[in-house]
Amino acid sequence: MRINKRFYIRAVAIIVVILFAILMAFVGKQHTILLDNKNIEVNGAELKALSIVEIQVDKQPSLELAKRDRDQALVQGQTHTFLVTYNDENWEEIVLEKKVKVPFSEDMLIFSIPAFINDIDDVDSYLQPFEIENVSE
Repeated sequence: MRINKRFYIRAVAIIVVILFAILMAFVGKQHTILLDNKNIEVNGAELKALSIVEIQVDKQPSLELAKRDRDQALVQGQTHTFLVTYNDENWEEIVLEKKVKVPFSEDMLIFSIPAFINDIDDVDSYLQPFEIENVSE
């Protein structure tokens, strides 16, 4: 078998197409993030839901959630910015912003707002995979 210039050009073209496909898989992967404002227990401590909270994911329109509310945000890519705005006990407005990397393998995640406010640096406490429970009779 004689390897010539045409073979190398085709091999490089195939490799470029494969690398481009891998890149598009990461950039175009869609995730559903459930934004949850419910009471939650983290490390043995119960965290209370906020009465009213406003949350914005990336540059999407902001959502206002009351206590025990849940909404969803559809996002693409791996890195997302969460902007949470709420009023504390003294009615002072507090704004928290964090850029978070989402695992590639997860399609649906739950974002706990009370856990986010409690510890903004502990991503595992407020961003967890959403698991659908099987209810057997």
